[in-house]
Amino acid sequence: MLKAKLDTTIHTGMLFTSQWLIWVRSGDQSGTLLTAANLKEIQVKPYKSKLMKDTGLEISGYVGDSKNRVRGYVGMGSELSAQKFCEEVKKTIIKVKPPSKKGLPK
Repeated sequence: MLKAKLDTTIHTGMLFTSQWLIWVRSGDQSGTLLTAANLKEIQVKPYKSKLMKDTGLEISGYVGDSKNRVRGYVGMGSELSAQKFCEEVKKTIIKVKPPSKKGLPK
């Protein structure tokens, strides 16, 4: 049987600039991990678990120095400030990487 030490406390901090989404995760057992993604290389959408009370931001694309597309989420909570943060990240990604106009009439 695997007996991994699980974090009992996890702290997450996030920020974004006009080009980057940056987040830090710190667990009492796992330590600290900094991750960044170029907004031109990712897509985001709100995340909500169907099995437990867990919400956050689902991120897919090229994250960190990955050579392949990845998908995961950052847990954030259901507070209004967390929801607003997710909306602002999504809006900023649309500004730096507008949706394709392929298939629209000219």
